[in-house]
Amino acid sequence: SAGWGLIRTDFLTPCYDITFSQSAEGYKRRRKADRYQDFRMLPPRSDEDIVFFGGKDYVRLFCALTETHARAKTVFYNSATAPRLVDCRVRKSETASRTNRHYECVKAFLDGRLCPGLKR
Repeated sequence: SAGWGLIRTDFLTPCYDITFSQSAEGYKRRRKADRYQDFRMLPPRSDEDIVFFGGKDYVRLFCALTETHARAKTVFYNSATAPRLVDCRVRKSETASRTNRHYECVKAFLDGRLCPGLKR
């Protein structure tokens, strides 16, 4: 979440409109240099792998918020060039969708069509 950081699925957020999108109005746009108190809602000693399905503007934040996570991290991407990440596996997610392409990626993952060895 651009506004909250890494949050649990059961964490109820208030209505907000913070985004990394360059086309958003200035007051709701988060820039890479901005300082936020992001949540890192990861269990301290998890034995779970982490899979990332967000847009490319969120990858660096994801990596920063999970840097202490000892298990494997997989980042799905759809750009022409794979992101260069030190401590994450990167996997191409092919889709023709130009907006919210990560929704298709999540569905393919849950259906077992992407990385069948990863736990769902």
